[in-house]
Amino acid sequence: MHAPEPTAFRSIGRRAVVLAGASALANFSAASLTLAGWAWLRYGSPKAGLAILAGQSLLIEPTVFRVWLIPAGQVRTLTVRASNMTGREVRILGLGGYCGRNGCVEGEDRYPLVIGPGKSRALTIRLRGPGEPGRSFELTVELYSGVGTREIMITGRSEGA
Repeated sequence: MHAPEPTAFRSIGRRAVVLAGASALANFSAASLTLAGWAWLRYGSPKAGLAILAGQSLLIEPTVFRVWLIPAGQVRTLTVRASNMTGREVRILGLGGYCGRNGCVEGEDRYPLVIGPGKSRALTIRLRGPGEPGRSFELTVELYSGVGTREIMITGRSEGA
């Protein structure tokens, strides 16, 4: 009896692995696109849909600001959108402000405030850049709510007058 050559099994095995991998990738891509499409239609954006699937009840967008070349010591207003992803009210308790050598950040809204079920609200953050020209800064603002804390990162550089 003649045994089959091992190279024939290797080439068949490689083809099977490549086809199985390609099939798995295609299925994953199709499922991801379907999920993203559903989230877009249902919640207005894929990010909102992913927040719901992750169990987050408060979505903050954006969570990162890059403020390049703010005149030294001048004030800039930034806006974030807080979206209540639940069927009940969410209370925003406050925004953790900070003042120091790298500038100041504080909320302009009156806290506490309530966001109704499925509603969104714009929140305003006031940023005063560092008083020293040419200084880079990185500030973290914490948003406190009845459902947890969210961080908002602000980075940039002050420019001379």
